[in-house]
Amino acid sequence: MDGRRDIGRVAEVLAELQADIIGLQEVDSRPSRSALPQAVELARRLGCELVEGPLLLEGDGHYGNALLSRWPVRALRREALPYRRGEPRGFIHAATTAPGGTEWHVFVSHLSLGTLSRRHQLATIAAEMAAAPAPAVLLADLNEWNGWARGLLGLGRAATLLRSPASFPSRRPMLRLDRIAVRGCVISRDAWVHRSPLAAVASDHLPVLAELSALADRQDR
Repeated sequence: MDGRRDIGRVAEVLAELQADIIGLQEVDSRPSRSALPQAVELARRLGCELVEGPLLLEGDGHYGNALLSRWPVRALRREALPYRRGEPRGFIHAATTAPGGTEWHVFVSHLSLGTLSRRHQLATIAAEMAAAPAPAVLLADLNEWNGWARGLLGLGRAATLLRSPASFPSRRPMLRLDRIAVRGCVISRDAWVHRSPLAAVASDHLPVLAELSALADRQDR
């Protein structure tokens, strides 16, 4: 928000979260845009495993989504989403194994600005989540500010949409673009926005978090 691109302070903000699983959008390693592979550097600094979802390619670099996990993780699918114009969109589907052996299916995505494209993309994501083994979680910038949009309601039928605190723009959040959706798990703490002086300048979006546990984990207690 101050005109600087500083991967170090982004890493500091992510470290503040103390999160086990992190979904990232607009991660860049294209030579014309970034001096280093951002997702790889963030994973290194945080001590996380990494799954990338390239959408735009340039030489040896790319741009797209990424998933960081403190637990062992494996990519299952990296798929393009339908879009009419503008930036290509897609999603990552990965499986990460929590301590105790529970396997979480995690989706990371960033949807289009166009209403029609976004509606089709939400339908695709909803179908993917409905078909995935539970527990499953979506971490996404949906770019949908209309809470009654048809596509968002469809996603809400396939999964539980957590409450949507405003996260954009980071200095004075007004729009509820970033969402977490879950299926087959316990919501220990509903979604909230992480606010810190560094978070307000490191990105134009504030991080959105939630605390979740698997049903099986809760039943074992």
